[in-house]
Amino acid sequence: MYKKHKVICLLTFVIVSFISYKYKLDPQNMASDILTITAIILGFYITALSTLFGNKVIKNMAKKQDKQLRSKTELGVLLSYYKISIVISFATIITSIISILLCNKYTCILMMINNIIASLMLGLVFVSLYLMFILLKLFFNLIKINGLTRYDKEKDKMSN
Repeated sequence: MYKKHKVICLLTFVIVSFISYKYKLDPQNMASDILTITAIILGFYITALSTLFGNKVIKNMAKKQDKQLRSKTELGVLLSYYKISIVISFATIITSIISILLCNKYTCILMMINNIIASLMLGLVFVSLYLMFILLKLFFNLIKINGLTRYDKEKDKMSN
């Protein structure tokens, strides 16, 4: 991942989790919905990956060195974004499930643990949505590049 995106993810996670914990925001009521949304996001990731790997643009990305991370190819960078996005999604699912399991526990310690977990869950959700936004931008750019490549090939065939 690019340093800029790592910093934004970390700041988003810390700020949202802190605000959620400090003001005792109660996302437990949304934990079920968050679980559903995260499962949909995971489905998007899997579908996008399977679509991309049948694409000729990916073969070109595997050969091109990334402009910002010189030690990786463009494909390597893309895969690192997918990998971290999937890990964040699974972490969100796990915290959502724990939050759902602890939501009706009324002992002081369990309520504090649940508040911490719920705060982490909300931070993870915002990071997950940010990463999905980044991957959607990349995905649409790849579609655009692929479309332009096909258009150029068809144009060349017509000229000959």
